[in-house]
Amino acid sequence: MSFKENSETTLIVKLNNNWKLSFRIHNASSLIEPSLKFDINLLKAPSSLFTNT
Repeated sequence: MSFKENSETTLIVKLNNNWKLSFRIHNASSLIEPSLKFDINLLKAPSSLFTNT
């Protein structure tokens, strides 16, 4: 696990079998609010996960 390059709010997690995820906490507003949002993005997945028919 490490921070994304040039970011203090996004973590990159590398897992076994070629999985890679991005995690970010943000408030989605320019105002200071008590509400936070949590984003998770799939950056990479094993090729065996997908099949085309």
